[in-house]
Amino acid sequence: VAIIVAIYYLITNIMFMISIIVCGTSWYLYRNRKAPVYIGNTEITPIQGYTGLTFGTLIMFYLTSGSNTVFWLITVAAMTVVGHAWAREPGVNTGGSPEDIFGANHAQEVFGVL
Repeated sequence: VAIIVAIYYLITNIMFMISIIVCGTSWYLYRNRKAPVYIGNTEITPIQGYTGLTFGTLIMFYLTSGSNTVFWLITVAAMTVVGHAWAREPGVNTGGSPEDIFGANHAQEVFGVL
């Protein structure tokens, strides 16, 4: 359910989807580079590059309401779990206890224990 809701949100929030694609592609290309990165005549160290990517990603996340999306998806996932737990009925043989999943005589049948 949460995956379906996430896909729906990405389709309805185009700017967030574009920012995810741009940030993900930037991280992938920077991580798999073969040569050093230069801005002008200055070589960018890996720490500077990852710091710049982190700040850029956070700014894009902020501008496209990413925190709203994350909390919304967490809420939907939590409500799915709570709804499933609320609607679940215990099995016929368990009597409601999770320890007795196979029934009282299962250990006797399998191991020959009294």
